Amino acid sequence: MTEIQVLLAFMRQSKRKSIKRRSLERWFEKNDYWIKERQFKLFQQLQRSKVLRIMENGEIIRVEAMQEYFMLFDYMQTQQKSQLDKDHLKRWIAEQPAWHAKKTERLIRQLHCTETMKITEFGVVISHEKQKKGEN
Repeated sequence: MTEIQVLLAFMRQSKRKSIKRRSLERWFEKNDYWIKERQFKLFQQLQRSKVLRIMENGEIIRVEAMQEYFMLFDYMQTQQKSQLDKDHLKRWIAEQPAWHAKKTERLIRQLHCTETMKITEFGVVISHEKQKKGEN
């Protein structure tokens, strides 16, 4: 089993869609399997992975469980947006082919379980970069 398969199995077993960097570091510390060499191999494998995606802030996200999230994330990256207001988000959703209410519900849940992008109580989506800078 490769290092990435071990991490993926752990995430599926614990029903995690994402794992924050601090949680991953604690898991490494508690588990003798994760010697420094294996940790290094894992991060090399993550750079090429289509199953797990490592974000700029170190968060690792299961692609299969977060498809709607990545559609929005990729859109914001290509449009160079660090924030979407509620109306812009609604327009983006309306423009997506075959989008339905269940996908919107999943997207909202996915936004709540990651650090990379958050949705505020007002429906504004904010990326990690904007949160980090403390911009308004």
